[in-house]
Amino acid sequence: MTQQQPPGWYPDGQGNNRYWDGTQWTAHTQQSGIPQAMPVAAPLELAPEEQRGQAALAHGLGALGFVVPVFGWVAPLIIYLVAKPDQPFVKDQASESLNFQLTLVIAYVVSGIAVFFCVGLFMLIAVWVLNLALPLVGMTRANRGEWYRYPLTIRMVPKA
Repeated sequence: MTQQQPPGWYPDGQGNNRYWDGTQWTAHTQQSGIPQAMPVAAPLELAPEEQRGQAALAHGLGALGFVVPVFGWVAPLIIYLVAKPDQPFVKDQASESLNFQLTLVIAYVVSGIAVFFCVGLFMLIAVWVLNLALPLVGMTRANRGEWYRYPLTIRMVPKA
């Protein structure tokens, strides 16, 4: 692995996955195909200065989805598609924001259907608050150069 490779679980060649924290291999392993929580790792190396603004923009423009919920995924998608191969931080954070926004679209649809069962209004409010708060946290962290991961996210779009 190179320093450019984002943190995550990778095959170790022995039938297991080992966790790469962004700078080095950790002692954490898992059997292939069995998802586990990410271990607490040492702080990652900060992203290059020129990539921070674009990554923060991917999160920040995603936060605009709280105004028109269905379109919060458009800006992160554009940033994801135009990010260059030598910009791993931008690509990673744009895909993270895009995955979160796509997850929110699913949550809005489910909440909209649940309105007919009296719980949907509360679900819509909760999703709306998450759609405002978490992208702002992501934007702040990305602006500092930190690799941010959204909680409760279905990761459909790959990092690379």
